[in-house]
Amino acid sequence: MTLLVNKQKINFLIISLGSFVGSIIFLNLINFFTNNPALSSKLTVVLIFFYNFYFLKKTFKIKGNNTLFILLITLSVIFRFFEYWIFLNLFNYIYNINYAWIVTILISFMIKYFLYPYTLNKLEKK
Repeated sequence: MTLLVNKQKINFLIISLGSFVGSIIFLNLINFFTNNPALSSKLTVVLIFFYNFYFLKKTFKIKGNNTLFILLITLSVIFRFFEYWIFLNLFNYIYNINYAWIVTILISFMIKYFLYPYTLNKLEKK
């Protein structure tokens, strides 16, 4: 059970929950003002990038480790493009912005739940 639950993964879950709730709120607020789901998702992805980056950097204690810092930025940017691409494709089939976004975030989260802690722990030990 230690592989599925540990302190870092619990912190990651908390960060992800905040990101999930925040992204739905931001997405709907921005879409309310712009009436453009594509623009709304782009702006939401950018806002969530900064939110996640700040808390992941703080949680995984990246101070002074340039490799971890670069990896974290790279993974975060890749996942934001991945989320945006999934969202646009889902939105073409599911014409509900919230359903498309929730499915997008859940897919991304399932991948990141295992990828981030594993990768960052490997680099922290070097």
